[in-house]
Amino acid sequence: MNEKLLEEIGLTRGEIAVYQTLLKLGQTTTGKIIEEAQISSGKIYEILEKLIRKGLASYIVKEKTKYFRAASPQRILEYVYEKEKQLMKQ
Repeated sequence: MNEKLLEEIGLTRGEIAVYQTLLKLGQTTTGKIIEEAQISSGKIYEILEKLIRKGLASYIVKEKTKYFRAASPQRILEYVYEKEKQLMKQ
């Protein structure tokens, strides 16, 4: 996925790294995301929460453990469209 494009729509470098890692790994835990994306453990939940609020990630709980996954890349187009609608209202 094009990092420059993701940056232009407002994602931070950390969000981009985590989103791309989730796309690569599929459903996974924070430990594996931290390892693969090389994000500090102190930042991972903040980044995941931002992605969830943007509709670009979600999670399920299995046996008391959260498993995160990326939304479909199609969701990025929907996110851009929603941002455009918000800007037009202003």
